[in-house]
Amino acid sequence: MYTRLRTYIYTCAPRINAATRPATHNKYSKYSDSAVQTAKKILSSILSYAVINDILPSNPAAVKQRQHKKVEKKQEVKCFDIQQAIKFLSFIEKPIPMYVPEHYVTRNGKRVLISEYLLGNYVVQLKYRAAFALTIFSGVRKEELLGLQWKDVDFRACSIDINKAVVYLPKEGYLVKAPKSEAGFRKIYLPQSCMDLMKKLKIEQRKAILTQGTAWEGSREIEENWCFTQENGLHMSPSTPRQELQRVIRAYNRNCKREEDTLPVITFHQLRHTSASILIAQGMEPTAVAKRLGHHDASVTLSIYAHSFEERDKAASNALESALVQRSV
Repeated sequence: MYTRLRTYIYTCAPRINAATRPATHNKYSKYSDSAVQTAKKILSSILSYAVINDILPSNPAAVKQRQHKKVEKKQEVKCFDIQQAIKFLSFIEKPIPMYVPEHYVTRNGKRVLISEYLLGNYVVQLKYRAAFALTIFSGVRKEELLGLQWKDVDFRACSIDINKAVVYLPKEGYLVKAPKSEAGFRKIYLPQSCMDLMKKLKIEQRKAILTQGTAWEGSREIEENWCFTQENGLHMSPSTPRQELQRVIRAYNRNCKREEDTLPVITFHQLRHTSASILIAQGMEPTAVAKRLGHHDASVTLSIYAHSFEERDKAASNALESALVQRSV
């Protein structure tokens, strides 16, 4: 077999002319890529024969070539920017006017135009305001938010302890499990304004336990209760925060006079993206952002939020121009 390899290389293998060598080809190689691959296959078969006959313990040439995965361009993460997040948080603190849009009705066989009118004001419940603010300020996953108990909230240190998650499975129902990874176990510090909302929510829940009596199906011990629940104290449905969020955004957009002032209709998980994007825009290091989000590796953060780092790079370019070009003029 060795003779076969030597004969192939010196007689059969096509050589590359220096004048026609591709730009990407190794300039030190005298043989084409196909010739090299064929020689490798023959060499591997020789070594395999040696392994069969107990001459070698293993075939060093039997290494599978690494297949390069097709790199797909990732879509930009949809979320609020800083100004939109400020508008949203301010909007949910006030009663929201609900308008009935202009429409036609039929009366006595005639089509009548009804002008737009105010139906009333809608007030976002405290638990939803707290859930929205907590997610924006902490970047927690929805499952981690629903897995938060009052014993995990430290009002003195202004922090929350993420140590579990709650998911809903159609057959098993609600399931309490560990966070997504080891990095998911973390302590997150929050601003005082967010903790004040949580404190009000805790007081409201304590009152509900007393007033509802046996109708309260949660724990009678407040510290063991979930922070975000249904009216009866049981787990909040995972779809409820998303539905409420989108209802509020649409109400905000109906009150906007200009199209450019509207908010994007995002999902609840994209509030987490909002938190991360704002942190990056404010110059926070990727490793710190990754730790806060519960990513096991900063490269995951860099991959997901590449668009936010691009904005920082543009800002860096403008800063260099301001420092160097304008001063030299």
